[in-house]
Amino acid sequence: MLKPKELPWGQIIFLILTLVSCADLVSRGSSGHFDIFRNSARILWEGQNPYGTLYPSAYYLYSPFCGMSIFSLFAWLPYKIDLALYTLFSCLTLFWALKTFSKMFLSEKGPWAELLFVVVAFEMIGSVLNAKLEIAMSGILILSCIRTWKNPRSILGPILLAVICNWKFQTLPTVGLLFLGQIIARKQFRSSFVFALSFVACFLLPGLFLGFPKLLNFHAAWKESLMGFMLGGQNNWLGFQHIYQSIRTFFGYSLSYTNATYLSAAIAAALALIWLKKLCSKTIKPSDLLFWPFVLGSAYACTLSPLSQSAGFILATPLLGVSICVLSNKKRGWMTLCLFAICLYGVVGIYSDLTPKSLRVLLKTMSFKSLSLIALTLLCFHLSAWTLNTSKSRAANNQ
Repeated sequence: MLKPKELPWGQIIFLILTLVSCADLVSRGSSGHFDIFRNSARILWEGQNPYGTLYPSAYYLYSPFCGMSIFSLFAWLPYKIDLALYTLFSCLTLFWALKTFSKMFLSEKGPWAELLFVVVAFEMIGSVLNAKLEIAMSGILILSCIRTWKNPRSILGPILLAVICNWKFQTLPTVGLLFLGQIIARKQFRSSFVFALSFVACFLLPGLFLGFPKLLNFHAAWKESLMGFMLGGQNNWLGFQHIYQSIRTFFGYSLSYTNATYLSAAIAAALALIWLKKLCSKTIKPSDLLFWPFVLGSAYACTLSPLSQSAGFILATPLLGVSICVLSNKKRGWMTLCLFAICLYGVVGIYSDLTPKSLRVLLKTMSFKSLSLIALTLLCFHLSAWTLNTSKSRAANNQ
């Protein structure tokens, strides 16, 4: 029998919220996003073009490979069964990833490991109710990164990471920084080569069924559909939860989508240079090769990418995991704990019913979620061994 201190209360809460949110979603009888995924998978396997068709809620904006792989697994049974299986698969994949992460890095931290499950669970609810692919994507991303980090000669890890990046380009910075660490710090090139080869294969494989001329047309339609969605109406992309919306709110300056894309690419390059400098230092630790791609990549995906959306903030799960690891390393003062609590609430709870509606609307226009995630990233930098090691190395150099 488990003692009270050993009771996995965080995991229990996670599983309860999974079942409740899944039951609520299925009981509605339909989900706009899942309708798009399911119908598009069927259309693709019929050899037809799913792009440019306005479904009840939006357009299909994912790759042909994504539709013919992950979505097609949940496209052929009765609708409610497909929806339930899709949701449970997504949530349980994320649960498995959190279990793996906490076992490796929080196994002796007591309640901190359970706190991670609770924090992610509250962020996950919004994604479940929107049937977002990012839930499963976050789980597979964490599991694949850990597998690649533990075993640089692994083939499965890089292949799964290539699949994830094909599904969602926002994950590329996390994966790119991970492989940069493998190359620079470990002199391991095999996993990077397998990833590159698999990433290209993900774009080409549908051509074996569709034919390559048709596949090229589908890729062109995919790009056109995505750009049409982003730039249609009243600049849709500026309604997303990223830092560019905050700039518009506070300074009244609206970046064009093109300029924001160039700026995001420049920031991604700057993050890579910062990471490269760290890799070339003598203060690098084995855990850094996993933690800092998680931190920098998640911060980019959810705050700096023009495609960042509130319901997709579940992609910040790797950063949430690292932040709790950093916080649990040693006793912290009340000020630090309060700052972390505010940042975590700003990421996972600020748009929930726990916040008054009028305040919620105001905070959304400020993209408060992105600001909270940036603050959480800076706290991780400030409290982590990265900052400590850097200061020690400078002191040693001065001597």
